[in-house]
Amino acid sequence: MARTEDLRSENRARIREYLYTEPQITLAQLEKKTGLSHGLVVAALREMAETGEVKAEKHGTGVGRKTYLYSVDPDHMHLCGVLVIQNESTMTYRMMEIDLSGRVCSVQETEWDAYTEETFMYALDSFLGKCSRPRRIIIASPGICENGIVSNPGRYVNDIGAWIRKKYDMPVIIENDVNTAAIGFAQTIPEAAHTAFLYQADRTRFGCGIVIHGRLYNGFSHSAGELRWLPFMDDTGGRSAAELLALQIRSVAAVLDPEVIGWYSRIVPADSAQFEMPMPERNRPRIIAAEDMETAAVRGIYSIGIDSIVHSHGGK
Repeated sequence: MARTEDLRSENRARIREYLYTEPQITLAQLEKKTGLSHGLVVAALREMAETGEVKAEKHGTGVGRKTYLYSVDPDHMHLCGVLVIQNESTMTYRMMEIDLSGRVCSVQETEWDAYTEETFMYALDSFLGKCSRPRRIIIASPGICENGIVSNPGRYVNDIGAWIRKKYDMPVIIENDVNTAAIGFAQTIPEAAHTAFLYQADRTRFGCGIVIHGRLYNGFSHSAGELRWLPFMDDTGGRSAAELLALQIRSVAAVLDPEVIGWYSRIVPADSAQFEMPMPERNRPRIIAAEDMETAAVRGIYSIGIDSIVHSHGGK
């Protein structure tokens, strides 16, 4: 019996991969893309329709057999996305309710003097009390994120996963903010398999998210992309913010060899930045200035949430 349920869950996961990436899709297309038989696809869609996850719409005019178009009901469940923004001396918690189509339904933003359990949970409790159907929480936070713990040596070590598990019975995923932005940035250039996103918070504070073959690369200790550890950062000397940014982008290009590098700086204007790449032209990545980091991070929060639904047991 357990094996039968496992197979049914696997079938639903394979179908969700396409249901959640296509606005509408036909039964025949699902059969072709998943490689599943007609009967298995029909059975899975029936189960998903019964729970309200999938809806079907007749397509076609006139007489004859109609085609059904299947799509995910965007209100089947919602995501609670949290973007933690580190300001010069304060922290901002941006709480967002996001439906399954990626629409941000509501936003609550509060600013605090400290990044603590008391301030974070107060903001989260207040927001979740207003949400209609949150089913999982996706958090993008500055710091090294591993096993539910967010740490910034010398500033804070926050076990956010434990805080939430004490009060809420729902899945929670916590990822570094720049990594989350890297995922969101990669969504805008799906033709590129290897990308990086670099963020400059101030003159000497940098972070980088790395996406390889469409998947985020964290490293063995979840600290991949900690550009502050590069040797030239030990003595930045009289280098300007723009010069350090150029060195960081050159380093990322040399070490990772990505097809595209996205970047955003709080202090270096996009129209004044110049990046010399002393490498053969065929090896130079395309360099794209992002409008801001937060837009990419919100897109990444949504992408992480959808990926977790697609690959979770039962899609819960």
